[in-house]
Amino acid sequence: MTLSPNCSELDTSRPTNAEQCPVTPDLFRGLFRQHGAGVAIVTASIDGQRAGFTATSLVSVSAEPPVIAFNISQRSSSWRVIAGQDYVGVHILAKRHEPLATRFATSGIDRFAGVGAQAGPHAVPILRDVDTWMVARIRNRIPHGDSSLVIAQVTDAVVGETAEAPLLYQNGRYLDIADDYQI
Repeated sequence: MTLSPNCSELDTSRPTNAEQCPVTPDLFRGLFRQHGAGVAIVTASIDGQRAGFTATSLVSVSAEPPVIAFNISQRSSSWRVIAGQDYVGVHILAKRHEPLATRFATSGIDRFAGVGAQAGPHAVPILRDVDTWMVARIRNRIPHGDSSLVIAQVTDAVVGETAEAPLLYQNGRYLDIADDYQI
C-alpha cells in the first residue's frame, strides 16, 4: 500500500516505491485503522469514583515479571482516575462482549450503569460478565503527545475456563473471525 499522489489516502494500485507524503495526524490514524487488535476494558476506582474505557492498545511487555502496557488519552474522562490510582483492572473481551466494549467506548455516559461490577483485588472494579481479567499495579506513566503509555505489573489474574472467540477491532468496527477472515 502506498499513498495517493495527493497524499490524502492510501492507494493500493501504486508500487511501494511511490512518492512519499508527510505523515499527518489523519494519515497516521488511517494507517492504524488497518491494524486489527484485540479489545480490552481497563477499569479503576479512586475515592469511590469508578472509571473504565475500551482499549485496543493492550500489549504484553514481559512474562517474568508479568508486565503489560496500554495507552490512554489524557483527554479521556477516565484519565484522572488512571493518573491517580496505583492499580487497574484489565478485562480481555470475547466476541460476546461487543455491547460491553461499545458501552465503555461511549463518551458522556455512566459506563458502569446496568453493568455488573464488583470490587476485586485492591478495590479495582471487576466486570462480572468477563471471565478473563487481571489486576495490575501501575509502575510508570509515560506522557507522549496527548496520551500516556501506562506500564503495569500484573498482581492477580483469572483465566476463563472456556476458550471463546476474541473480540477484535479494525477500521472502525468489531470483527467476527468466522465471517471476516477466510483461511
